[in-house]
Amino acid sequence: MTDFKPIRTPNAVDQVVFVIKISQNISDNHPDTLKSLQQTLKEKFVVSNDITMNKLEVTPEGMKNQLNIFGGVELRSEILNQEHKLVGKRANWQLRISGDTIQINCFNYTTWTKVSSYVNTLYSDIFQCLALSNEALITEVVLQYNDTFISEEEAESFNVANLFSKSKFMTENVIEQNSIWHLNSGWFSKIENENSVLNVLNISTHTISGEKVRYMAKIEHLQKFDVKTKIPISDKTGFISKMFISLHTENKALVSSLLTEEIKEQIGL
Repeated sequence: MTDFKPIRTPNAVDQVVFVIKISQNISDNHPDTLKSLQQTLKEKFVVSNDITMNKLEVTPEGMKNQLNIFGGVELRSEILNQEHKLVGKRANWQLRISGDTIQINCFNYTTWTKVSSYVNTLYSDIFQCLALSNEALITEVVLQYNDTFISEEEAESFNVANLFSKSKFMTENVIEQNSIWHLNSGWFSKIENENSVLNVLNISTHTISGEKVRYMAKIEHLQKFDVKTKIPISDKTGFISKMFISLHTENKALVSSLLTEEIKEQIGL
């Protein structure tokens, strides 16, 4: 029997990605305050890099190529040892602001309560630092979970039925394959009678080379909520928190439907 284990204890989350998009280009409209963000968040992020890009512009005189234009910032927390079976060291948190997008990556997930509270604080600090006007609207909220499981047995003992249960996403035919495969699904759902949420689900298996060949299984679930109602920045705190909680709840239900009872018990679902 294949003994699948979550990639860390006590959950299987490799990373969670939080994304907010707004109706303004932050890099163009707020370059000075964006560059000062490192000082504002110096206790949380110790590494800061400018994001640069090249821009090709068509002018009456011809094509003009602008090189190394400031396009945003990327901040990372201290590089630390991780309780992670495949990654030795990496930052716990990464913040990337470019164009109209503010993205936060959590690489050392503990619990939803702790992580979401920290993310809400970060977004509040960021909006306060950027001093965005109420004319800036929230246009998109995205949450993505990446879960990873590793088989402790050699490849010959691989049995995906010890990890995944039969469901509308994991058919009996797929479970019986017991080989390398990849499933991709996409659909729209509604949360609390709000506008449609785009769901993209990727489930795949891979081999891991080493002293013995083992298998890795990944679940990647992305949810994108396009905000049709105008939500000004002044309403940011309650709305963003509410949407992330709703998306998290939907992801939890989906992942729970994919896994066996034994695996769910291991990761507390």
